[in-house]
Order: sequence, then C-alpha cells, then structure tokens
Amino acid sequence: MTSGHPGWNWYGGRRREAVGDRIVLAYNSDFDRRMIVGHARSVGAAPGRLRSAQAWQCLMRRRSVWLNTTTRLRLGGKHRAFGDALAARGLLRTLRDRPPHTLLAAQPDRKPPG
Repeated sequence: MTSGHPGWNWYGGRRREAVGDRIVLAYNSDFDRRMIVGHARSVGAAPGRLRSAQAWQCLMRRRSVWLNTTTRLRLGGKHRAFGDALAARGLLRTLRDRPPHTLLAAQPDRKPPG
C-alpha cells in the first residue's frame, strides 16, 4: 500500500459499486484475476466474486479470435494502469467492427446491387 492512499478495503467497497454483477474485461484476465485475488488475500480482504474465472473475460483472447490467430499480441499500453486502460478501451471499440479477414475484397468488374 502506498502511504497516504486508502487501503484495499476502501477500494473494495468502491469496486463492488462499480463492478456489481458485471463481467470484468481485462487484457490478460488470468493474470489480472490472480493479482486481484492475491492482493486481496494479502491484506486480509475478501476478493468476492472476482475470485471466479466466470467474472472475467479476456480481451487478449477475444482479439486473437477476432484476428484469426493464436498469437498473443501485446496491448501497447506500456504496462502503466492508465495507458493500459486506454489501450484496452480502444481495442474493445475496435472489436465492435467486423474482423478485416471477413470483409469482402472490392470487385471492380461487378456493378453494385440496386
């Protein structure tokens, strides 16, 4: 814990308000879940539903499926909390669109319908 900042129990209550029963999205959800659960236990706090893998979804896996690859790509947020959060939000917005490999290539010899 950093001196002068609230402890886990203060954040735990705020986390419950913010997360509730929603699914938590994380770029490497296995790692983040282990860190959250481990830290909670180390300070004598209960991680609650965040202990369960069903409470999480992994954006890294979703990105790999979206790109039709098995490669684990870096997020690009420089491993700082704010940068990672912004990069993950940008990725989530990208994942709303159709993957590039599913888009039809332009066919100049065909007339558009209509």
